[in-house]
Amino acid sequence: MFKTEKVKIYKEPALHFLLIGVMLYIGYHAFNNYLNRDKNVIVISSEEIQMLEQSWQMRWNRPPTAEEREGFIEQNVKEKVLYRTAIEMGLDKEDIATRRLMAQKVEFLGAGMIQAPQPNEADLLKYWEANKNEYELPEFITLTQLFFDPDKRGNATLDDANKAMNSLNAQVDPTSNLSAFGDAFMLAGYYPNKSEMEIRKLFGSGFTESVFALESGVWHGPVLSGYGTHLVFVHNHEKNALPEYTDVRDMVRDDWMAAKKAELQQQYIDGLLARYEVVIEN
Repeated sequence: MFKTEKVKIYKEPALHFLLIGVMLYIGYHAFNNYLNRDKNVIVISSEEIQMLEQSWQMRWNRPPTAEEREGFIEQNVKEKVLYRTAIEMGLDKEDIATRRLMAQKVEFLGAGMIQAPQPNEADLLKYWEANKNEYELPEFITLTQLFFDPDKRGNATLDDANKAMNSLNAQVDPTSNLSAFGDAFMLAGYYPNKSEMEIRKLFGSGFTESVFALESGVWHGPVLSGYGTHLVFVHNHEKNALPEYTDVRDMVRDDWMAAKKAELQQQYIDGLLARYEVVIEN
C-alpha cells in the first residue's frame, strides 16, 4: 500500500511567483492609469484666468463679458489639448517650425534674465571713441529746383534748360522771377533742410547724388531725374558733422548697454553650445 501525503499548495514556490506577477501586473496598470489620469486632466488655474482677463482688458480697453470670458477660456483649453496631442505625436521633435519657435522662446527667456551692468564714464568714453562715426549728424540741403518737361519740349529740353540757367545766374538775385522759367511740376520747387534720404525718395538716386555734390549759391544743370530735366539752386548744404560727446551721452549710454546685453546673450548661447558635441555629416 502506498501512503498518500497531502501537498500544501500555498507553500509551492511556483504559486508565489505567480502571485507576485499578478500583483506587479495590477500595480503597473493601476500606476499607469494614475499617470494617464493626470495626463488627461486640463487645469485652468485662477491665476491663468486672471492673466487672460488682463490680456483681454489691455487689448480691448474694457473687461470681458461673461460670454467672452467663457470663449477665451474654451480657446485656452483647446490650445492645451492640441499642444499635448502635438507632443504625443512627436511634432516638437520633427516639426521645423515648432522647433524654431521653442528655440526662440528659450532665447527670449534667456535674454529676459540677462541684465547689462551699469557703465562708468570710462566705459562710455571708450565706446564713444570706437563708434563715434555712428553718431554723425546726417547731411541736410536746402534747394530750389525748376522742372523742364521733356514731353512738352522734346529735343529742345536741354537747350531750353541751359538758356534758363544762364539767365538766372545773370540776375542780381538768382532766385527771383522763377515763375518765368520751367514747366508745371507735381512736386514742390523749394525744399528746406532735407536729408539725402528725403531727396532720394522724391527724385531718385541719380538726382540726389548729383545735387549733394553741387556748389551752393549758383544754378546748376541740367540735372536729370526719372521725371525729366531740372535746374537746381543749392541755398545751403550742411555736411556730416560729429556732435559733441556731452550732447549725445545718453544715447551712447543706451547703445553701450544694448551692446553689452547682446554680448552677454551671446555668452549665454555659447555656454549652451559648449554642453554638446556637434557632428555635421556630409
